[in-house]
Amino acid sequence: MKRNIALLLSIVLILSVFSVCAYAQEEDKYAPEKFSDEEYEAGFSFKYVNVLLKNEYSFQEFAPEMLNGELIGEIEEPYTFNPENTNYSKDTYQHFLILHLAEPTKENVLELYKQMKNCEYVDVAEIGLIDTYMPVYPDSPDEIGCYEGNYSPWIEPDNENYSGNMLFNPYYKLYYNELLEQSVATYNRFAEYITDVDYISYFAENYMNSDKNYVTLIFNEAETDSINTHNRAILNKYFSEEEILYIGDTVFAAVVCINKEYANKITQIDELAFIGDAFFADSSYRMSLCVTGQYALGDVIGEKSAMDADTENTVTAADARYILRYSAGLETVESELKRFYYCADMNFDGEIDASDARLALRTSAQLEQEYTIIFGYSYMWSDGIVWEESK
Repeated sequence: MKRNIALLLSIVLILSVFSVCAYAQEEDKYAPEKFSDEEYEAGFSFKYVNVLLKNEYSFQEFAPEMLNGELIGEIEEPYTFNPENTNYSKDTYQHFLILHLAEPTKENVLELYKQMKNCEYVDVAEIGLIDTYMPVYPDSPDEIGCYEGNYSPWIEPDNENYSGNMLFNPYYKLYYNELLEQSVATYNRFAEYITDVDYISYFAENYMNSDKNYVTLIFNEAETDSINTHNRAILNKYFSEEEILYIGDTVFAAVVCINKEYANKITQIDELAFIGDAFFADSSYRMSLCVTGQYALGDVIGEKSAMDADTENTVTAADARYILRYSAGLETVESELKRFYYCADMNFDGEIDASDARLALRTSAQLEQEYTIIFGYSYMWSDGIVWEESK
């Protein structure tokens, strides 16, 4: 995300100070801040707004009346300027304040935050986000950025059958509704705060530069007897059947593939409310069951670790037998869903059948190359379904 360097440094300062302030409470300054159910649901604290004053106003005292006497109950100054500290210059120093709400409610903290963003004394204002970043009244679309999905692991060594992503894996064929619900839930957390920012055009220009772009489209809600029928009617106006991957049955959303040369197509969709990477999820869902960030293709049981230096071959005959029993309807998968479906489709044809079991067996006997599914970081494994499993 492209940002002014000074603004970025200011925000970093606020967040670093906030991480300290969150532990400061009257009864025990090291006790973690406690949040109400309403605050967790909103995603931010109702108790305060953090601000950095402009340099020219950083050396005068601020009474609540100078900012907003009705909403502010107390102004906390956790740090003061120390002229003996050579890390600071009076010419550039910006004073940090915590504005505590007189009456901490969602409506009041949002109103104070909006006022501080437009206050003549304030350079940067930040709301007290709890567990993950979300855009609250962004001034520009680049503050929203891109909400990403995690469906493109590396396969090493190179496998000629791998297309570069897992979007046609049985995992998505089975759980697309649940995953789309997570995308819609992520969007709904901040939907009311985006206001008039033209995010759709910005996304088309900045995040659709690949030859094929896999995206989740979230449509405006409507009264309908069938969500799927409504979604399909919208999609049929703008996309061919080849471009449509998944159509939501329970939410107004779908996943499509758009070629780079047709990126501006999304700006023509009147029904489009938001767009993100395919099956994007909130970063708070990044509670990974894949601790190492990698698995061996075919390793569906996990008797051996792909990171075990003493293990010559990770895939075993037991894995092959499990895949075969699943393909025959004799086994069901109830946990580590993503791991099973990613690792069981050995030939990447979108099906799990006897041919995959045969490849797993040959891999266990070292008659086939063993391939490793790798995510750069373990959190990249996570999505809404993985998070639900881990709760």
